[in-house]
Amino acid sequence: MNLKNTLSPVCLFLFFLGGLCYAQDPAHDHGAHGHSHGDERAIAFTVWIDAFEIFAEHPFVVVGTPAPFVTHVTKLKTFSPRTRGAVTFVMTLGSQRIEHQDPAPQRNGIYIPELVFPRPGKWSVTLQIPMDGKTYDVPFPPVQVYKTQADADHAPDPVETEGFSFLKEQQWIIPFQVEQVTSRTQNGITYRAVPESALAYSGDAAYLYVQLGGETFERRRVQVDVREQGTALVSLGLNEQEHVVTLGVGSVVLAHGEPAGQSTGDVVHVTDEQIQRFQIACQEAVLGGVDAWIQAPGQIQINHERMAHIVPRVKGVVSQVQADIGQHVKSGQVLAVIESRDLADAKAEFLSALERQELARTQFEREERLFQQKVTSEQDYQSSKQDFAKANIEHRAARQKLIALGLTKQEVDDLPAQPEEAFTSYIMIAPFDGTIIRKHIVLGEVVDDTSETFVIADLSTVWVDLNVNQKDIESIQIGQPAEMFRDHNMSGIRSQVSYVDQVLDPTTRTAVVRMELDNTEGCYRPGTFVTGRIDIQSRDQEIIVPADAIQIVNDKPCVFVKTNEGFALRYVTTGQKDTDRVEILSGVENGEQIVIHNAFYLKAELAKQAVSGHGHVH
Repeated sequence: MNLKNTLSPVCLFLFFLGGLCYAQDPAHDHGAHGHSHGDERAIAFTVWIDAFEIFAEHPFVVVGTPAPFVTHVTKLKTFSPRTRGAVTFVMTLGSQRIEHQDPAPQRNGIYIPELVFPRPGKWSVTLQIPMDGKTYDVPFPPVQVYKTQADADHAPDPVETEGFSFLKEQQWIIPFQVEQVTSRTQNGITYRAVPESALAYSGDAAYLYVQLGGETFERRRVQVDVREQGTALVSLGLNEQEHVVTLGVGSVVLAHGEPAGQSTGDVVHVTDEQIQRFQIACQEAVLGGVDAWIQAPGQIQINHERMAHIVPRVKGVVSQVQADIGQHVKSGQVLAVIESRDLADAKAEFLSALERQELARTQFEREERLFQQKVTSEQDYQSSKQDFAKANIEHRAARQKLIALGLTKQEVDDLPAQPEEAFTSYIMIAPFDGTIIRKHIVLGEVVDDTSETFVIADLSTVWVDLNVNQKDIESIQIGQPAEMFRDHNMSGIRSQVSYVDQVLDPTTRTAVVRMELDNTEGCYRPGTFVTGRIDIQSRDQEIIVPADAIQIVNDKPCVFVKTNEGFALRYVTTGQKDTDRVEILSGVENGEQIVIHNAFYLKAELAKQAVSGHGHVH
């Protein structure tokens, strides 16, 4: 590691002080991987302008419900928080404009206004920051406001940026700077130029720390081709206008963490008095399984395999409508009658072809008999044979045209016996038992083969389409048990997975997982928002520990194991989990004593040891 990019003991102490104090602040909680708002899903974004960096988080917004916008304001010139002064949030939708002034930050750099949006839709929000006699406008990404809480609950999760966390409160308490990457051309080659102070090293490899968002960073290996006058010219691994850490790189290195093995240095030494005071409790690691599931929002849908769009096959005028929307119809039931000149022409053409066929048949049979008696010439016989074949072809063509227009074979055969006034009538019938869910037909209307007159759905079965995150989709297969919940207080409806989409939605990064439900009683209404759970097969021969035993150190899951030397930090690979328990796939042996209660205190003690030079943790 480059010696210039390591932490002094003082900076290391400040790093832990900032992280630990913040984690205990209930008004603005930071979890192991960043911000959280209790159980709420949050939308986070970062906006840079010349003078400020704005990092903000807010919950999914519902009409009329106050929504806290946790807004971090960083002055880029000094990379310090804005500690005083009002800011104004300007919200607009169409001609409606609302201004909300927040008089001062609730904590240094952090404004937390509760914004109320009176209408659903995509609102424009602009943050106005006055400074040095000038007002800076910072446009936020559009804010989607939902009509109801149910709509918000079933909205897709935002796409998470992959990276590691380095919190604003940690950035603000140390010398720190992030700069935008610029381009420089030298000897006909375009490079990305960064200060050499931005580089960190591992062996011969050079790395930069790229800011993906306000508190999210990525370690990026780069190819440095030229170094001159304190500037490094990078040819690979970096894009123009990205933001890289140029001051305080050592702090970000520590936040990212080096790959850590199990070492005797990661042992926490505490006294018996501390164990009692912290109420640290252990439990033997045992084999078992968990009741694991994947939960996802979804919606009841019509079974599209049992839905039909009824379109007339001829042009005509509607003379009768015998079915209405919402009506249950039987297979073969008449829905409407259309008077069609085109159909009459096709029927007349068929009857004409039928008459010509009979006449040609009679003529051919006569000529054939006379030819055999050597009364007529072979030429007359062949001519009548050809006329008969032509008449057969015309008859078959006219017959197939009527069948293509929707008549059955029996109806075509019965056509010669029908009265002429029935020739114009085109009858639309239901293809199967079902319910009319859409109707677009009235008396006297002119319709044709592009008119969707009725939509019929068989609602005796329905689909439940769940939107499953891409990280979970590989765990799901057809046939797995699944359950649907329409309300938190209702019991689930059991079924199984019948379909797994093979293509992800490019916007939400989710795939559809479907189960089919019997709906003969009509209990499930298509369009209803639901929650689904898909059972995941748990291994019965894995270590099972309480969820509270898992801690996050160096951005990796770990547990503390009681040994003769103290409590050893042990990195683990986790598997499935349920509400209370987690599978441990590797890192812990059966029978070892695992800390299951108040392991956080051991993590804090490990941080103190790091300050004293006995290890590292974050």
